[in-house]
Amino acid sequence: MPLDFRVLLYTGSIALLTALLFGLLPAWQSSRGDLAAVLKGANIAGGRLRLRLATLTGQIALSLVLLLTAGLFARVIIRFHNLDPGFASRNRLYAPAFVPAPQFTPASGRVFYGQTLDRLRALPGVRSAALTTRLPLYAAGIAGTCVALAAERPAPATAMTVGAGFLETLRIPLLEGRDFDAADKADGPPVSIVNRTMARRLWPNGSVIGRTFQLGCDHPRTLQVVGVARDAKIRSMNEVPQPHVYLPFSQAYEGGIVFLVVETAGDPASLMERVRQTLVSANPDFRTYGVQRLSDSLDASFWQTRFELWILGILGALALALAAVGMYGVLAYHVTARTREIGIRVAMGARPSDVVRLVIGQGVRVTLAGIAIGLALSTLLSRLLANLLEGVSPADALTWSAAACVWIAVALLACWLPARRAARVEPVIALRQE
Repeated sequence: MPLDFRVLLYTGSIALLTALLFGLLPAWQSSRGDLAAVLKGANIAGGRLRLRLATLTGQIALSLVLLLTAGLFARVIIRFHNLDPGFASRNRLYAPAFVPAPQFTPASGRVFYGQTLDRLRALPGVRSAALTTRLPLYAAGIAGTCVALAAERPAPATAMTVGAGFLETLRIPLLEGRDFDAADKADGPPVSIVNRTMARRLWPNGSVIGRTFQLGCDHPRTLQVVGVARDAKIRSMNEVPQPHVYLPFSQAYEGGIVFLVVETAGDPASLMERVRQTLVSANPDFRTYGVQRLSDSLDASFWQTRFELWILGILGALALALAAVGMYGVLAYHVTARTREIGIRVAMGARPSDVVRLVIGQGVRVTLAGIAIGLALSTLLSRLLANLLEGVSPADALTWSAAACVWIAVALLACWLPARRAARVEPVIALRQE
């Protein structure tokens, strides 16, 4: 993309105007000062110091808001890692695959995939292999559908087509009934497995095995329930369980992408190349799009939250660094402005530790004021954050305490050098300024 000089001119103009705007007030204040008083060290710590302290307080407040928000998003990611997705991802590989038409029809595709699974299961180190047309929590997502009993209003649901053994491979236990098997032929009675949420919603009382329901929003078809599976995360780690239907691959496959899932006995990385070679050599027309860890797909399912954390973390760190440098500069200016006062205090018996406490106390007061304002702003923003944090309270006490402690620690470090410089002031040299 070529460089747009209009954008370059706009950004340059904004930068120039910003420099001029923020340089006008200091220049105006400097032009009104008493030169003799300034040279003697007097009249320095008046309005300019108060303005700088107020500006520093605002910087601390805004940086605390950014740090606090980044901390809350970090808590979301930690929560996602600790959540049970309802299926096993460790020691699992998956490979998106495709057989094109007209080389393959749905019938020949089912036969081919059955042969491919047999070859994968025969590999050393492979415990089981299965397939599905939709992978749980995969970035491509799972399309929605409708389920209903006869003469009832349809309810939203999700559905995926799976092969026999898929639930066992992903350790999704059957709570009732059976898995799909060879008896579920393409021309046989349409069957399905439903999750526990759907079973409780449509049939709250009694066994659901053998019950029938309608699947589909526009052109529903009747399916019989042969099994009930435990709920698993389908679209996102934070979703509330919704009705979900598993359809048999032997009856519902009509072409398109298929995900082959392999369970390994050990480290799945050692089998990735062997699985890939097995798939590539299966048929010249067969296409596969790489072999990956299922755990990586699980981590990628909350990439957006991780991206937001990175952005907020970088902005928070920059704001923290700028505010810390600003604090150092203001306190160094503060020490210079009060050099004569400090010299008098030392001459009257003040110890170096007293001078250090004086300077650090100034920095801590400004920091605590900024933290208080930042926490107040965060409280006002908590309603907006509640919609983004997915299960983590915006008023999480641990995160708020950690953000405040980080700022206090940084403030103490920023105060240390000016405080040490103030403690070394020689009273004789300071008093000679008058």
